[in-house]
Amino acid sequence: MSAEEVLLSRAKELGAVSAGIIEARRPNGLDRFYRWLDDGCNADMTYLSARREAYADANAVLPGVRSMVVLAMPQEMESLAKSAFPSLEDETGEASGAVRGRIAFYAVSEDYHSRIRRTLKQLAQTHRELFPNGKCRGVVDTAPILEKDAALTAGLGYIGKNTLLQCGDWGSRVNLAILLSTEVLKPTPGQGGRFTSCGECRKCIDACPTGALSESGLDARRCLSYWLIEHRGPIPDDIASRVGNRVFGCDVCQDVCPHNRPVKPVYINIKDIPEMTEDEFQTRFGNTPVSRCGLEGLKRNAEIILKGVQKRL
Repeated sequence: MSAEEVLLSRAKELGAVSAGIIEARRPNGLDRFYRWLDDGCNADMTYLSARREAYADANAVLPGVRSMVVLAMPQEMESLAKSAFPSLEDETGEASGAVRGRIAFYAVSEDYHSRIRRTLKQLAQTHRELFPNGKCRGVVDTAPILEKDAALTAGLGYIGKNTLLQCGDWGSRVNLAILLSTEVLKPTPGQGGRFTSCGECRKCIDACPTGALSESGLDARRCLSYWLIEHRGPIPDDIASRVGNRVFGCDVCQDVCPHNRPVKPVYINIKDIPEMTEDEFQTRFGNTPVSRCGLEGLKRNAEIILKGVQKRL
């Protein structure tokens, strides 16, 4: 087998549902990304604009980079943290006065950064065996790399109207990862799956609770996931009124997508949150994506839900 075949085969062995290799060059969608930033659609996620120029050249991440191995990793619940997310079966028949707050599907597990970095370390070991004098670096959405653009170029799928990569039978329920390499690897066709576009479907756009999605893309200034996870401080009333029972993230644009398999919603008891200490928060959520919003953010989100419950009583 060629080095490219070995790397892609190893990626599949490590759990990737699709993988491909591309040349490390200026991203095809860079100008679109710059327009998105210029329009202010990144809200106050200033870390994106602060690294604006770095997105143009992956040498900012790995000097001498020539190639990228792009992986789509499934969002799974096998590593579900039972202590963090005890069973609250559904939205009806709440027992013991529990108030359910829904957690985004991807977050109901060990933090995907940790899980996928372990995968990338193993793939990097294969790279070192193939290229003892070469260098590589694995990244999972924290480096200035346009991962979705790379996955699109690699043929792993297409970008749906929910602005997420649609990857074969997994739809958009995947996380992307990249192994950067200083070696010249031959670009390989990916395995994008049965679909190449959303066609006339606009279910995600029509279902978005705040109108954050449009045919032009996503405006984070309206996105519930941004407000509930990334934003620090109070949430404006017009956004808070659309939160419903979501305490971390928003899955609406994925739940309504016909390419995505249905998933069972997972909830936590909101009544546990207001008196939670930092130590309790770290013990329960520290190794899950919920840690991203911090204890104060989770309390803020819980308070919005509790106020909504009180208004309905």
